[in-house]
Amino acid sequence: PRKVFFGCDDPKDIPKLWGFVMTRAQELMNGVKYLHLGADKVYQQIMMQNTSVNFFDYVKKITGASVTVDSMTGNHLRIDSGSSSSIAMDDDNNNEDGGAALAEEIVRLQIELYRDISIRQQPWIFGRDWSLTCGLSKYSG
Repeated sequence: PRKVFFGCDDPKDIPKLWGFVMTRAQELMNGVKYLHLGADKVYQQIMMQNTSVNFFDYVKKITGASVTVDSMTGNHLRIDSGSSSSIAMDDDNNNEDGGAALAEEIVRLQIELYRDISIRQQPWIFGRDWSLTCGLSKYSG
């Protein structure tokens, strides 16, 4: 048995917090994944913007896995493959783990694209894309 310690101001909050832990454990047993964003949390708002197509809706349509922001932590994405159908996966890959793994990969790739776009828009290039910088100076002189 493991011990769980809660840091809270009011001891009356402990049953509510324990309920959160039990819900989280049940979700993990049911195949829900949590993707820690860490420093990439800055890209979360971009992914959630309502453009012509919401990115999380697109991921759900492609993989069948719903992606939402974790309400408990705020810096994790909750990926639930559930039992919904997807349009891009064939019958061999249409399992819950495959949908969640594919959704996680799509989210990670999208974050990499946002990061790359952000870096390329900066006026300073420290150790990245020096070949482009050298190429531009060769043609400008």
